[in-house]
Amino acid sequence: MSETTEELPQSLVTETEDNAVTEEDTSLVDSEGKNSKSLSCLNCNCLLLRPNIALLKSLPSVMVREDSTHGLEVLSDFWMVSDMFQFENMAFSKNVEDMKYLACAECDIGPIGWHNLCDQKCYIAINRIKHH
Repeated sequence: MSETTEELPQSLVTETEDNAVTEEDTSLVDSEGKNSKSLSCLNCNCLLLRPNIALLKSLPSVMVREDSTHGLEVLSDFWMVSDMFQFENMAFSKNVEDMKYLACAECDIGPIGWHNLCDQKCYIAINRIKHH
């Protein structure tokens, strides 16, 4: 098991091929692999994170339940934030086993990611936020 797999709560990991970051996603990162753009909420445009803070990580796919007409959403690319105090506007749920879910602090839309209580890192799904 790789280091990145151990960072994920095991209840979220699905056994699929390791998905690499696509060429389209490379415009989102700077030369150090950090976010080159601000991250904001899809629903209300609230600023969640400023540029040059989060690292782009490709993790084993995470399957998220959606409504019955859309099936399951598969997520594999995430912004990793090493310090929860670097967020501008982020809501954290109560503890759920060894993690907390993340949502927009302004409109409560989420989850957009999770906070790992074991290593104190946060992961935000790139498909669940806007980049600008």
